[in-house]
This record gives sequence, structure tokens and C-alpha cells, in this order.
Amino acid sequence: MVTTLFSCEKELDDDVIVSYSDIIYTAENLKKLIDCKAQIATVVDKDWQTLWRFRMDNPLDDAESLVLSAQNNVLELGKKTKDYAKIQAQYIGLSKFSKNVLPQIIDFYKSMDQAADYDGKNYLNMYMTTFLQHLIDGGNSIKGVIIHGGWLEVDTTEDLHKYEQNNFYNGVF
Repeated sequence: MVTTLFSCEKELDDDVIVSYSDIIYTAENLKKLIDCKAQIATVVDKDWQTLWRFRMDNPLDDAESLVLSAQNNVLELGKKTKDYAKIQAQYIGLSKFSKNVLPQIIDFYKSMDQAADYDGKNYLNMYMTTFLQHLIDGGNSIKGVIIHGGWLEVDTTEDLHKYEQNNFYNGVF
């Protein structure tokens, strides 16, 4: 994901929205992200457990940590945890990098150790959450754009059928 983003470095000359391809979300949630004035922002769902409990028996089997500051800056994300207290919201895979910060973000990416292991992945295959955590650890602020539902993750056709059969999305999409 990260390598793909930076493979189009020459095109990164304006604000950039990064959206995972396996999610759908309301226009309202996208607008919240676009309207956020932070240099780096990512959408986080405070009501994540509703979706996770619908999709799986044990949400902790799949959920990852996401810890926010009092100002809703992301302090930690993307770690496996069995502690609900470490999951104040869930990263959904929708982020924004402002034009002003992109040169520093590109330089940061290029300065990372290409021989290192990043949460079980090599440099070319690291997760976006891993990259965002490294940005945070490097002193960058990432604003959590708070939402309360209004998105779905579709990993399989079974996911889609389950949503449809149970009218889970209640006509929002």
C-alpha cells in the first residue's frame, strides 16, 4: 500500500486522499476528512464494535489498537491487542495528506531503512498503519477524524451478501 502510494510521487502535488479499495463510506464521512485542516488526518470510527460484532464472533481477533489524545490526535494504531481499552476507535483506511506536508512525508519514507522489518513486512510491503505509526513516532501529528459508523469493509462476496441479507447498511449507501 505504501509503496504504491509513493510510486506516483511525481503526481503528489496537491492534497492526497488515500482510500483502501475494500471499504465504502458515506459522502458525509469523506467530507469530514476533506474539511479537516490538519496536515495529516485519518478517519477513525468510535462505533467500530457494531460493525466488527456483525462481521465476526470475536472482534478482538481482528481489531487493532487505536489510541487518541485528548485532542483526537492518533497516538498509536495498527497493533494487535486483546485489550478493548487500547481500541478507542478503529482506523478505517481513509486518510488525507495535505499538499504542504507531502514533501516531508516523501522524504521520511525514503529515509526509512529499506532492509528493516516493519511489523512482519519488508519495506516494500509495509502496512499503511505501520507507516502512519512511524510518522507519529517521528514527531508528526495525525488528527483522528471522528466518525460514528457510515462505512463498511467488504473483504469477500460473502461480506457483501451478509450486509445485503441483513439490511445492515439500512440504505445509507
